[in-house]
Amino acid sequence: MWLLMEVHWPLAARVARLGHGDLPDVTRPEVAAFVADLKQQARAAGELAARVMRLDPSQAATDIRVVDRDGWVRAASGITQAALDVVEWPRRSAGLRRELVRRGLGTLLGVGFAVGSRWLLGQYDSFTGSKALYLVAPNMWNLERARGFVPRDFRRWVAAHEQAHALQFAAAPWLTDHLAELVGSAEQRGTLDRVVATMTFLEGHADWVSDNTRRIRTASRMRRSLAHKPRRGRGPLDKAAQYANGREFCLVVRKLSTHNALMAAF
Repeated sequence: MWLLMEVHWPLAARVARLGHGDLPDVTRPEVAAFVADLKQQARAAGELAARVMRLDPSQAATDIRVVDRDGWVRAASGITQAALDVVEWPRRSAGLRRELVRRGLGTLLGVGFAVGSRWLLGQYDSFTGSKALYLVAPNMWNLERARGFVPRDFRRWVAAHEQAHALQFAAAPWLTDHLAELVGSAEQRGTLDRVVATMTFLEGHADWVSDNTRRIRTASRMRRSLAHKPRRGRGPLDKAAQYANGREFCLVVRKLSTHNALMAAF
């Protein structure tokens, strides 16, 4: 796992930019109005998510950053670097092999960033200290129109998921260090399962929160339209499985017990 520290970050950024794809055909006034409304709906979503989680709304993210795909890549790169820096893995001594490893991993991460930049809608930064909530404007714009979603509902729904993450980390300040500790020891038997289990719960819980605000009337329709379907053979790091399994877990816990049972995790 410590080899992940040996990443050529500038190369990762260059590779990522090659895969951004075409941008939506929009006018400058449309962009300005869209960005302004995304920020407004994200702030409103913070209050909705806090109400579902029965937490202080002031703990929701207030630094809302609406970015393009390149902006998300820069943010994701910084978040990934910060997450890896928390784990103090040893480094290789300088040499050709180290440089080849750095460039190889930079290329792989760049491809991952390129793919993510074309479909990811939002992200919460829990590692750099910014506590910023990112929304990827081109992807939000495209998906909203492709599926015919109600604009205000869709924007609040996506933002509520990310605000749930902000509230999760606010309710459990130890969570960042806990995740770093798990990642740092992922080579130990059983630790990877714990990493996957933790991420599955966090993603599923955020989905559950966004689906249960009671102020987003088309939430169930959007969930059916965008339901993450796990695929066979994708392995334990399948993100679709994390969302689906985590959401199902939260639904079962909520049916069998009270709201406090879910929040006990934090």
